[in-house]
Amino acid sequence: MLNSPLIDVVLGMCFVFLFMSLISTALNETLASLFSWRAANLKTALTNMLSEEGVEKLYAQPLIANLSINGKPSYIPSKTFAKAAAMAFTSISVNTDLKTLQGDIQKIPNQKAQAFLLQHLNAAEGNTEKFQKNLEDAFNDSMDRASGWYKRTIQYWTLGFAVFIAMFLNVDSFHLAQKLYSNAGLRSSMSALAVAASEKNPTDSTQPTGAARLDKLSNEAENLQLPIGDWSDWNGLTAYGYISKFFGWLITALAISLGAPFWFDTLNRIIQIRGSGKNPSEPDAKPAK
Repeated sequence: MLNSPLIDVVLGMCFVFLFMSLISTALNETLASLFSWRAANLKTALTNMLSEEGVEKLYAQPLIANLSINGKPSYIPSKTFAKAAAMAFTSISVNTDLKTLQGDIQKIPNQKAQAFLLQHLNAAEGNTEKFQKNLEDAFNDSMDRASGWYKRTIQYWTLGFAVFIAMFLNVDSFHLAQKLYSNAGLRSSMSALAVAASEKNPTDSTQPTGAARLDKLSNEAENLQLPIGDWSDWNGLTAYGYISKFFGWLITALAISLGAPFWFDTLNRIIQIRGSGKNPSEPDAKPAK
């Protein structure tokens, strides 16, 4: 077993970054729920396919309206979309022929929705089942792009929250590392708490909310005298001290933006290394001949 102050410092730093990342996750999830970001992202993607008028007509279908309380779903299964779109703009049924479908679609005043449906009807070669399958595939492709948009948006917000948390709580990575290294009692407590966190897995997505996952750690961490939220270290700062403080915040913000799963995995790897005395990913040395 490797018992080194430096390893304990790294464990403590990883735990703090994990804890701060969970705060960022909780803030993200709270805002996403409060402002219905997922529902808005879905509607934007559908609007790109069908236009606003087409989306309103689609959402009026019972198949879609019943997916949410307020009529603005955050998720639509692809099969449900295909059925609802066909029902919203055509008189499709089991016995509907190609000419009837083409006539229905050509009567659609919404040019964007008309072009979208005609494109996939023509590709279906007269097969109504293939037409609906084409609509499903087009919807899935659109959702893949929408997922990319949403992830980028969340990443921007995560970075913004990370900067806010680092500055508001004065989480200076340089000062934190120095505090842990110079205080054996704090270092030992943080190390033990990090090991406990690795066993509980606070990043487990089966918890109801990010706030609930955060509660797993906050109850145990609140009694530790961490250099977080303490602005006394600003007294007597020199020009170099301000520069150091800025980069300490920056490192913390970048670390938080990596996310709680990253720090949970890192925490486990370090604990494995400390417990075994070597990196478990390294192959065993071959015996000398």
